[in-house]
Amino acid sequence: MRIVLLGSRWEGKSSSGNTILGREEFDTSGRTTVCVKREGETAGRHITVVDTPGWVSGLFVVDTPEHDKQEIVLSVSLCPPGPHAVLLVIDVTASFTETHRIAVQEHLELLGERVWGHTIVLFTRGDWLGNTTIEQHIKREGKTLQWVVEKCGNRYHVVGNNKSDGGQVTELLQKIEEMVAGNRGLHFDFDAKIMKELTMKKKEDERDPMLYCWYHVVENGKSDGGQVKELLEKIEEMVAGNSGGHSMDHPPKLREGLPDEYSSGDAGYDSANLGLEAKHIKSFKQLSAAASTQSSGQQKPSLIPADRKAPCAEQKVFERKVPFVDVSTISVNDDELIGCGSYGTVYRGSYQGTPAAVKKIKIGNNPGTTNELIIPG
Repeated sequence: MRIVLLGSRWEGKSSSGNTILGREEFDTSGRTTVCVKREGETAGRHITVVDTPGWVSGLFVVDTPEHDKQEIVLSVSLCPPGPHAVLLVIDVTASFTETHRIAVQEHLELLGERVWGHTIVLFTRGDWLGNTTIEQHIKREGKTLQWVVEKCGNRYHVVGNNKSDGGQVTELLQKIEEMVAGNRGLHFDFDAKIMKELTMKKKEDERDPMLYCWYHVVENGKSDGGQVKELLEKIEEMVAGNSGGHSMDHPPKLREGLPDEYSSGDAGYDSANLGLEAKHIKSFKQLSAAASTQSSGQQKPSLIPADRKAPCAEQKVFERKVPFVDVSTISVNDDELIGCGSYGTVYRGSYQGTPAAVKKIKIGNNPGTTNELIIPG
């Protein structure tokens, strides 16, 4: 029997996979970022379960990253020739609004309209219901949840993921067998041509470093922990995509090149000299900002603090070099947005014929912007 688990994030998909297989096969410590397949024997049946990345609860399909949408579609190819059942996982502890209903419909129909005929709603955290039956819960949630259940042919099941009761799994497998029988023994299949194209696109994407540019937006005045949680999830995804590694195996020694007066014998920097270093950097930033606000007809101040030596052996003076590259060697595709931030917007483009991310910076009197534009020579 082949099963694919679908649903939004934190609904309990991985835990449900473990419940079905009767052991800890799926990692529940973090978010699932790629499809994972596990197999085992349950209730006398050989079971294949595919866990998938979830979409952000209440977000429409247009806002879901392409990578996650590809994984959702490709999930059915991990249990060839196709799954007997798609389990739509919904947490009974969370309210189910019209926004959630639309999100569920859009994401499931990435697999096509026919997917509903092979789908069962799997309600998780059933222990939370107490003496309330699942039928009472569905009725209480209203038309939005009722629509989803009816779309699945009124097929649903509830599990308590913390329960070791094998009876709940046996009953679920029986419901799947009944559904398959109602589908004349047929499994769900997806257009082979489309699947092949998506598989090829995924391989191309994995070779394209441009797709590993990540971005996130936060409101610093907001105390909402959700935005931070989402940021940390994206960092985890990025690290997982980098095979768990980091980008700087040999971090630059930023303190090298400073005159001896900045060190304290063999012990190197002490707290007083760290303060001196911070003062020097602050002076550089202040002068950089001042330089950017001068009119073209005025003499710009030196970028070296007047009371300090230059921070290198050659007493080199920082100069503003404009332009840094020949603009004619850069091309920008304004239709292919990669991300945006406080200082500008990043587009897909090329530099001297090589694919590159091109950042268009918002010019103004912002000192932060100025510091990005002034590069020490």
